[in-house]
Amino acid sequence: QGLNKGWSAKAFGDFGHIYQIETPKPNLAFLAFAEKVDAMDALSSIDGKSIEGQSITVSWAGPKPQNRPVRESQVLTSTKFEREDIQAARANYRPPSPVRRSSRSRG
Repeated sequence: QGLNKGWSAKAFGDFGHIYQIETPKPNLAFLAFAEKVDAMDALSSIDGKSIEGQSITVSWAGPKPQNRPVRESQVLTSTKFEREDIQAARANYRPPSPVRRSSRSRG
């Protein structure tokens, strides 16, 4: 069946009030208990155990990372007309001619 929010709530709910469960990937869950002591109790009681055929590894997670701000260079906006102008400019681009130096001496 795999790990999901319902399974996590059932497996860990006896330790205390869980106010948040996130399951970002299959078989990975982050649980937030209302009381730190409840989380510590769940960690020490369930880590390394097998529940309903599922081997459980429990570890202490740090604070949830904040969303990283998007760098300005990553934000791309344009209109169809701007894209057409850029494509036309690329099509008409010709690199500058190389500068040739004369080997003749001026006298």
